[in-house]
Amino acid sequence: MIHLVNGRGQLGEVLKHSLNSVSVSEEIYIYHTWNIEVKGEVEQRREYDKLVSFVDEKKNNKIIFISTASTTDSWYTHYKQLAESYLLQNCSNGMVLRLPCFIGKGPVANFKEPSVKAFGVMELVSLEQAADYILSMITYDGLIKCHTLVGDKIPAQTVKEIVLKSNV
Repeated sequence: MIHLVNGRGQLGEVLKHSLNSVSVSEEIYIYHTWNIEVKGEVEQRREYDKLVSFVDEKKNNKIIFISTASTTDSWYTHYKQLAESYLLQNCSNGMVLRLPCFIGKGPVANFKEPSVKAFGVMELVSLEQAADYILSMITYDGLIKCHTLVGDKIPAQTVKEIVLKSNV
């Protein structure tokens, strides 16, 4: 049986409708819960502590941790990477899936605000691409335990212009 832990948000909604199509013979947990709104140290440490407790409780099962491909120097990325490490060191059947930004809410939608500045390059995937990737990895049983979905790299300024012009 596959359990989607929390599973709220835009990706969780897409996954909920697809998980029943995957047949498995073991108990699998997809850990898809993390506060992405408040990126301060205290809140991100709290999210890390929740993951640690979950891993300690379910470490004899397969746990797939949905993480980030972000390299932004932030407490969010810091604690996500610590969580990856904890899972891989403490759950022999743990796996990390790193995902880039989704087209939808979050950084892309934030460009609707004139005060949000665009800089650098964004790596983007659709929600459906992310969900398909997760579904394809559920039955993976190889030695590599950390995988990254590669998205399309687009200048952030171009993404901002598309978002602003799509509201015309």
